[in-house]
Amino acid sequence: VQWCGECLKVFTATMIVFWTENDPVGALRKELVGNWRTTLKVGIPAFLYTLQNNLLYYALSQLDATVYQVLYQIKLLTTAMFSVVLLQRSFSTVRWTSLGVLASGVALVQVSGMKKNDDEEGGGIHMTLSGLIALFIAACLSGLAGVWFEKMLKKSKVSIWMRNIQLGLFSIMFSTLSIWAENTKEDQIPVFNGFDSLVLCVIVLSACGGLLIAVVMKYADNIIKGFATSISIIVTSVICIFIPAFQFNPTPLFLFGTLVVMIACCMYNLDTWFIFPGCEETITGKRSSMNGYHKYEN
Repeated sequence: VQWCGECLKVFTATMIVFWTENDPVGALRKELVGNWRTTLKVGIPAFLYTLQNNLLYYALSQLDATVYQVLYQIKLLTTAMFSVVLLQRSFSTVRWTSLGVLASGVALVQVSGMKKNDDEEGGGIHMTLSGLIALFIAACLSGLAGVWFEKMLKKSKVSIWMRNIQLGLFSIMFSTLSIWAENTKEDQIPVFNGFDSLVLCVIVLSACGGLLIAVVMKYADNIIKGFATSISIIVTSVICIFIPAFQFNPTPLFLFGTLVVMIACCMYNLDTWFIFPGCEETITGKRSSMNGYHKYEN
């Protein structure tokens, strides 16, 4: 599914390039072959994403789903940290706090939807040190890959569609290697086994989502993407309430987690317009360097 989604994303981005560029063939040749060093740099986040996915699969096999969902929210904080290091961004105390609150709220929402088997009750939590290390590394790779790709989108005049083609080509290559590695096993499974109309819809949505994420990174940032992703989890859960087939009934924990996420969104955005008590020293002198901030007078 990932391989097909990347192929569709590359195809769509290529069609947009042919539609928007005066000399699309020349532009593709220039960016993919002529600027081969830059193309290789785009391959770095593609490799990091592939490595991250493999680490997540391993972490999930070593940790309980609840522990996995809660601890993986640290990726919101690692993304902010890499934004500070690679993009020289500054965040006020309120915004750092809002990221921690957001991670907590998302964890509560996701944990509220999990069911514990009766056989597992009283058995304790399954958690290994290697799983925790793999999960932490995956969270760091997620933040690094996202910020790296965002930097390449914003520090260059090359269109986001050309960057998506470059990223997609590397992702296809790494996915092909992964498929090949899986097919070397004794219990081989046909590559397109189980493909139906529902899977095709997932592939289309995955491709469209990948292109939209690039647009968000170009005109906003990874932090906004993290907030949007968090809110989408809640929206999806609310939609499931009205679809009987999902049999989803919101729990008090889910409602509390939703409230926490909304509070985090308000904290992050209100800090753009107001100076919170106790944060004047952090904010004063940094407003001019903060992305999207306005200048204030004391």
